[in-house]
Amino acid sequence: MFCKKKKEKFRQNNFIVVDDFNDVKKFFGFSKEPIMVENDLDTIDSFSDFNGRKIKDSTILATFAANVTPGKMLDIGTFYGRSAASMSVNSPNSTIYTVNILPEQVENNAGAFTTEFLTKDQIGIYYKERNLKNIKQIYANTKTWKVEEEINDLSLVFIDGCHDEEFVYSDTKLILDRVKKGGFILWHDFSPYYRSNFIWINDSMKGVEKLMKEKLISAYVINVRGSWIGIWRKE
Repeated sequence: MFCKKKKEKFRQNNFIVVDDFNDVKKFFGFSKEPIMVENDLDTIDSFSDFNGRKIKDSTILATFAANVTPGKMLDIGTFYGRSAASMSVNSPNSTIYTVNILPEQVENNAGAFTTEFLTKDQIGIYYKERNLKNIKQIYANTKTWKVEEEINDLSLVFIDGCHDEEFVYSDTKLILDRVKKGGFILWHDFSPYYRSNFIWINDSMKGVEKLMKEKLISAYVINVRGSWIGIWRKE
């Protein structure tokens, strides 16, 4: 009886944890190796960096960018621009739209689990210093953002803005219809293994669970053990 209850709970969550990222690559038919643009991924600055977490996260994003159909991609949560740079370098024939909030756009509902509010000059500095030309910067609070019509038919979306449940839910819902069939959404701060250790991961995952509960997304969301990324493909 105990095993049956645990199995039913797992089915309801629809999260699959995979030990080897190579299995994920084989499952989706990925063959291109990624270009790693960051050279400091082996640093350990806090508990959150244990188990090679930064390397795994960056490798996953870069691999997806390198292997999905080139076209249009969206990065929610530019910050310094590392994720946008990775997507740009690995898919040079794609247009990478990246959105970040400006300090003056912060409202009372800007969310609790936000890493830091950068100045306009700081936002995207990583990709700007590398003179990457296929990135389009957008400044907006995604709670009130009117998504431009040109941002459509997306093959890859990386959601790494505010990690509050309501923001993860609303950011995903906002762009869900803009993702092409067979396209992917990757959520950062998603880990069934670490959700009990970090409150913002739990909140982020609750946002994804809400999407599932409302049947806005279907099973399954994949996580590579040790990484903080949830992977979902639109069927």
